[in-house]
Amino acid sequence: MHNSLFDWSEFAEFYTEYIIFVFSTPTGQICTKLVKYKSGRQTTCPKDWKRFERPSGGWCMQVFRQDNTDFFKSIRFCQEKDAVPSGIQNVEERDWITKTATNVIGASSGSIWIGAVRNPQCVGKKLSATCSQKTAFEWGEISVSGTAGFTWLDSSQPDNAHGSTQNCIVLFASAKTVKHKNVDWWPGALDDVSCTPSEWDNPGPRALRGVVCGRFSSDNDN
Repeated sequence: MHNSLFDWSEFAEFYTEYIIFVFSTPTGQICTKLVKYKSGRQTTCPKDWKRFERPSGGWCMQVFRQDNTDFFKSIRFCQEKDAVPSGIQNVEERDWITKTATNVIGASSGSIWIGAVRNPQCVGKKLSATCSQKTAFEWGEISVSGTAGFTWLDSSQPDNAHGSTQNCIVLFASAKTVKHKNVDWWPGALDDVSCTPSEWDNPGPRALRGVVCGRFSSDNDN
């Protein structure tokens, strides 16, 4: 296993039920790691977190401000809250994340890390029948299911631009559509990006501003 960015041994005791996939983008080598989230879920969602009902059970989410933080550090940030970067089950969750983020990030617009990464079979590849809008990426946590949460900016996404190194996903948070580089970025649009914001090309109103963390609610225990 190759991993020049992330030491998973730090998380050995924390994870006992999640699956997270991480890629070593600077070297171009893939690091895939199966990990799990700790048992002993909380009795309710934490204060100020939002509970959603998913096919898999109750799920708690909250958006937190993080300026220009890479995806791997955001995993650590969510870990400190007994959570992981959250996937998106449906449009209802997407709209809540978008609206909540505009009240949290301290800017009129910005990008929010979502818990998904490029499918290992699609690393370095463009859109195709094999690597489509529904299959190019996969969720990084096991509570979410299906592909309804992949609401891409437009039919050209995820395009894996800039040297085919765009292995992470952000959600565009704003109260209204914003034009940037002749593209209309609508609230809630998803885009594939490098997992390291410092590698982004002039993001402007799309600068990285936060992460949405998610965790099980206790009523999901069996």
